[in-house]
Amino acid sequence: MERTSARTDSLVALLVDASRELRRTAVSADSTFRQVSSIATGIERGEGTLGRLLSDTTLYVNLIETNLEVQTLLRDIRRNPRRYINLTIF
Repeated sequence: MERTSARTDSLVALLVDASRELRRTAVSADSTFRQVSSIATGIERGEGTLGRLLSDTTLYVNLIETNLEVQTLLRDIRRNPRRYINLTIF
């Protein structure tokens, strides 16, 4: 009978510890979810760099235009390298 009681006490202690740990994990997860929600709300409002990227198409258009210009420049450098690189020895 004592063995059963000791095992039961041990099992109860393990369950209590697991319950405490689960509670701590839930509190931590809740805090993390609140922070993520706050960040997402700011982004949706257009706040910060990412928020501005998502809400203002000006930067997107500028990036596309810049990319096209860089591609054009690279093509020209490949076709006419001497126009950009002038190497003189002596």
